[in-house]
Amino acid sequence: MPFDVTLHRDASDGSELIIFQCTPGDLYALRRDRIREALDRKCPKLWQEKASGRISVLILESDDIALANRMAVTDAVVAELCARNDAPDIIIWARTSTHPWKAWLIKDGSRVSQQVPDTGPFILASKGVTA
Repeated sequence: MPFDVTLHRDASDGSELIIFQCTPGDLYALRRDRIREALDRKCPKLWQEKASGRISVLILESDDIALANRMAVTDAVVAELCARNDAPDIIIWARTSTHPWKAWLIKDGSRVSQQVPDTGPFILASKGVTA
């Protein structure tokens, strides 16, 4: 997703060039909206499979290392799950902005976030997952 980058030079700071980015709007609310949208699209389908006796797994992927991090995504997912009764059995967040990709477990059965004994990171390598 493209974003604006601002270049700033401050003479009082030794005239060093500073590069920074800003996200318009409330980043927390925007993240929650995006997570809610993903859950709204995927949870009903996964719930049907879960009702058939299958284990439901949702993998949320993000390639934005600057604006998405494990705790921010986890907090948004946990907050959104409180308003749902169709949550998947397992929810994983995969960070695909770096190599190798890494993944964290957000929900495992009835355990969510810090209740999960080993949240990761798990390395998603081309030959499988490693701890």
